Amino acid sequence: MSVIMSVGTMAVVSTMALGVVTAGGAAVTAQRLSAAADAAALAAADSALGFAPGVPCDNAARIAAAHGAVLAECTVDETTVRVSVNDTFAGFPIAAAARAGAPAGSLGMNAAGWVRPSDGEITSPYGEREAQCDASGCASTMHEGVDFAAGCGAPIYAARSGTIASAGDAGGYGNQVRIDHGDGLVTGYAHIQNNGILVNSGDVVTSGQLIALEGDTGRAFGCHVHVTLEQNGALIDPMSVLG
Repeated sequence: MSVIMSVGTMAVVSTMALGVVTAGGAAVTAQRLSAAADAAALAAADSALGFAPGVPCDNAARIAAAHGAVLAECTVDETTVRVSVNDTFAGFPIAAAARAGAPAGSLGMNAAGWVRPSDGEITSPYGEREAQCDASGCASTMHEGVDFAAGCGAPIYAARSGTIASAGDAGGYGNQVRIDHGDGLVTGYAHIQNNGILVNSGDVVTSGQLIALEGDTGRAFGCHVHVTLEQNGALIDPMSVLG
């Protein structure tokens, strides 16, 4: 949830000069592990602070594994979770570490129980925009959602308590989770990475619960989460409730 803030990631690559291809592969692996450490720390902090069910370090291990990494260390104190993950590339160890916790005195939730679904910046707001195109075509100039970008593999949180209405492939939206909040309100979270959906249809979730990992599946120009809000079936601006 937005209350959980990543407060530092460090990747350590221990390799010899193995040539351009190997060095490039090691850098990609280190980048992946940095994302894994961030996501694992945030997932553990979610649990430690009561925003998600489960044992903090168990959740950290599950998220690390989803990123192809192994949880090497996990410690939890009153306000902070620290994790480290590792993997190997060409026989050499690569590790990354991160910590996450709650900012003092803030729950990040508005009076109606809504929270921001991502720790990332808004890269495309709701409304008219210039056409975005690539070799396969152009996206609509009417953007019926809000895009948040925190990086590939970053956590996606439930914007409000509710029941998972669907979780799976949704065509141009890629992998998507939809949450029914009652009162005719449904949120959607699109472009989730493959194997990044962490809930199932019918699950009951709470505001700020970790539900998925950011990706670029479907019709997407890079990793982000496309958040939609339906009111009685009509798409409206999600920021009208998120603030």
